[in-house]
Amino acid sequence: MLERGEAPLLPTLPLPLLREGGQGDRLLNDLFLAGSIKYAIIMLNRRYAEMADELPNITLKAIGIVRNEIKEAPARRDWWVELISEIVIDSSLTEALDGLEEFSHIIVLYWMHQAASGKVPTKVHPMGRQELPLVGLFATRAPYRPNPIGKATVRLLQRQGNILRVEGLDAIDGTPVIDIKPYLPGYDAPTNAKVAPWITEYC
Repeated sequence: MLERGEAPLLPTLPLPLLREGGQGDRLLNDLFLAGSIKYAIIMLNRRYAEMADELPNITLKAIGIVRNEIKEAPARRDWWVELISEIVIDSSLTEALDGLEEFSHIIVLYWMHQAASGKVPTKVHPMGRQELPLVGLFATRAPYRPNPIGKATVRLLQRQGNILRVEGLDAIDGTPVIDIKPYLPGYDAPTNAKVAPWITEYC
């Protein structure tokens, strides 16, 4: 046990010892009890840095596919607004759609399979417009992302078996669909939402 006020040497602990319940947690507890909060924070930062190197790989399986007349995204921004698409869901999941037809709108999560691969930039000009400020990738809707997941709220026109006919889906023909959720106005539309100044100024 460390005495209060003692400045301990900081050992480099392997990641298993820094996990919850290990020797690392007991050391952190001792540091806090000894009043060495500064050193405890250093240890926590070291823990998080090492854990980031062990982020797990995940595997996704598409639940369906988008069918429409668009083979390549047009240059104009609003090409999808009135576009009618069909989402063909895996037939083994047909029963999972029961009740969805009672909603006017649904949320579609999909994989942007034609987004450029390779190194993903951490800073971008939104919508590729140079007059817009250079901001972090995650502060934009740019399609080039570490995981190119798209999200759209669309009008559900019809459900027929395992096929959903929708309007306003900004996904091209052949896009894999990851998930479908009903749109809930009170849940999916928060009040008093704030956006970055460049959105109200330029968009």
